[in-house]
Amino acid sequence: MLKKYISILILILISILTLYIGDYLINDVKIIVNGSSTCISTFSNEIEDILKDNKIELKDNDYINLNKSQKISDGTILVIKSLVPIKILKGEQTINSFSYENTVKEALDEHGINYDEDDIISPELDSKILANMTIKVDKVEEKTVIEYNKIPYQSIIKYNKNFYIDTKKEVQKGEEGIVEVQKNQKFINGKLDSEFIIREITKKEPINQIIEKGSKPKVITSRSGVRFEKSMIMKASAYDLSYESTGKKPGDKYYGITASGVKAKKGIVAVDPKVIPLGTRLYIESLDGSENYGFAVAGDTGGAIKGNRIDLFYNDHEFVKKYGIKKVKVYILK
Repeated sequence: MLKKYISILILILISILTLYIGDYLINDVKIIVNGSSTCISTFSNEIEDILKDNKIELKDNDYINLNKSQKISDGTILVIKSLVPIKILKGEQTINSFSYENTVKEALDEHGINYDEDDIISPELDSKILANMTIKVDKVEEKTVIEYNKIPYQSIIKYNKNFYIDTKKEVQKGEEGIVEVQKNQKFINGKLDSEFIIREITKKEPINQIIEKGSKPKVITSRSGVRFEKSMIMKASAYDLSYESTGKKPGDKYYGITASGVKAKKGIVAVDPKVIPLGTRLYIESLDGSENYGFAVAGDTGGAIKGNRIDLFYNDHEFVKKYGIKKVKVYILK
């Protein structure tokens, strides 16, 4: 009978002990402080005790997801966030504020800042929020614009042997063309940052102006009062004062002086004195439709100018290099 009472007493004691210890069973708690998490096991169910045991000191403005008087249980998640000052620059707007959030994305969402995938955000969205951080949001927009630009026309000169050299007329009026230009423009915070041309479409071709100039020399007309003894077809080349043309350099004794002793200039040409005597007055007509050389004097000679050859002086060195050999008609004037 005694054993029976002892057994009952033990059961009663176990029940009492279970009820007493129940409130102090081990609780697994997850603590997240400013995004960093720690898992702990504790016999305590008091939040203040847990904070003290884990050396977590709450400041006045700190956020905690539970009331400090609330009891915790197994599996409780305790979230603590510190309020930090931040600056948000959105275009021309500056926002000085505070945030409890952990990342740039969370802070922007917290402040209702709208953005899309084309916008430039610095630091990046997943960057951790730090005290006194500056977050910059640049709004990026792209537009396709269409412009209509003018295409300038060219003036083309054609030489007409049926008109005298001092006459010209417009035989076709020039008209500008139109080109459609499609551009992609990129704007950052409303200001144009860059652009590139997508395509160009010619809507109207330009019409070139055509001007006819006379190339007929007056020396062959009786009305001009000028007479010529004879004419001949000759091969023409061009020369200037360069070393390539004369074999002389600036500073040489006879630099720039022709065989006849006169100074080299436009209108002085080199001839073979056996064909055209020095001092003869000439008129040189172009036979390829280009502008006539015009009136000239045979005032120079040249080692390569033999027989039916004539060398025309020009002041333009680049023109001389491109001149080559051309056929001209040379009039021996009276």
